[in-house]
Amino acid sequence: MGGASQRTRGGQHDCPRCGKASPGYDTRRRSWRHLDTCQFKTIIIADVPRVNCAEHGVLQIDVTWAAPESGFTVLMESLIIDWLLEASISAVARRMHLTWDEIDGVKQRAVKRRLERRKLKPMRRVGVDETSFQKRDEYVTVVTDLDSGDVVHVADGRSHESFDVFWGILSPEQLCEVEAVAMDMSPSYVRSTRQYLPEADSKICFDRFHVAKLLNDAVNDVRKQENRELAAEGAFVPARTKYVWAPNPENMSAERRHIFDLLRKCSLKPDVRG
Repeated sequence: MGGASQRTRGGQHDCPRCGKASPGYDTRRRSWRHLDTCQFKTIIIADVPRVNCAEHGVLQIDVTWAAPESGFTVLMESLIIDWLLEASISAVARRMHLTWDEIDGVKQRAVKRRLERRKLKPMRRVGVDETSFQKRDEYVTVVTDLDSGDVVHVADGRSHESFDVFWGILSPEQLCEVEAVAMDMSPSYVRSTRQYLPEADSKICFDRFHVAKLLNDAVNDVRKQENRELAAEGAFVPARTKYVWAPNPENMSAERRHIFDLLRKCSLKPDVRG
């Protein structure tokens, strides 16, 4: 094998970026960790040619046994990925006698390759939500295909720009195929959907939890106002009944239902009657 400064004489190689045949420039010695042989650490060493592309300059060609910028062979990375499906990065690092950063690098490259190969299928129902991590100090926006359950997009933050990136991935035809978008009442997500999705207002569906919360808050506000007004008039005050108004009547116990029926018969204003 030639040294790192030896020129490749004769012949051409494809540029790793544009694929055009380019003249050889020199070689650089590289090494890759391979699967252990008879329990002995195995390293593959090769002098890899570099080409002088007219458009992209001097670049090292791709090799068939390893991914670009990886210090592991494809078979070694495949084994690491299989372990990652079963255990954490730290556990795999201990098992493989590698560092946490090396295992994480393999994972990041695998995710990048998968995303580059991914082709978004037509989606009819889309769900978007924010989720926190690192003790709620940071947020990410998660977009899901509600029919398949697949996560199709993750972005930093919870602003409208975070959701904009997802809409920008879809073609005009894919945008027209979306029939519904489930979300909380985040103004950012509403703004982004209205900006990109045709007839957005007829397709936005606020999730039941937030709708029910607003309804319960409104009922409770009316209850408290009614309590104050009735107390001022010296009339009967339905105090301590906050949690009687909140549940769905169909889910009430017999005792709770009896109390609720008594409240409905009281001389309250129409706003708080059932």
